[in-house]
Amino acid sequence: MCVFIKFGAEMAKSESYISFITDNLNIGIVERKKVMAKFVKKWQVSERTFDRAWKIANEQFTEHQIKLQKEKDDISIEAEKEAYKCAIIDKHQRMEILSQIAIGKIPLKKAIVVDKSIEFIDVIPDWMDRKNAISELNKMDGSYATAKTEITGKDGKELKSAVIVVNGKAKHVPVTDESEIIEE
Repeated sequence: MCVFIKFGAEMAKSESYISFITDNLNIGIVERKKVMAKFVKKWQVSERTFDRAWKIANEQFTEHQIKLQKEKDDISIEAEKEAYKCAIIDKHQRMEILSQIAIGKIPLKKAIVVDKSIEFIDVIPDWMDRKNAISELNKMDGSYATAKTEITGKDGKELKSAVIVVNGKAKHVPVTDESEIIEE
């Protein structure tokens, strides 16, 4: 039983040594000489005892720093993701803003010249602003999509073209029947 207590007391002392060294590392004293001078002065122990504690403390300190850096990186990555999400508005939000401009609910800032300087004032969207917002909404939802049509001649036959030169200028003319082409 005495051995167990002695072992426990030695462990507590060893933990104190390690804690002391780690505290010095945390405040920026990382040179072995400086930490050892303070350590030996405080506990009057051998250099070998210090070296054992120094090794363990450095390992723990390094592990702690790596873990701390990983947590900082994770927090930074999450913050960047959130900032990215907040900075970009999606299609529906853009459409909502344009819709509010189109009906005149959102005031716009317009630049005007006052006493030879430019000032920005809030104004209600005018007819042109509203028209432009509606036009942009139409583009976003595909209202301006062009319809593809195939151009054919009589009876659905393929349309051919002939080049006619008039007064030195070439002109393409659609022709449905090759018999209509006259060469001169």
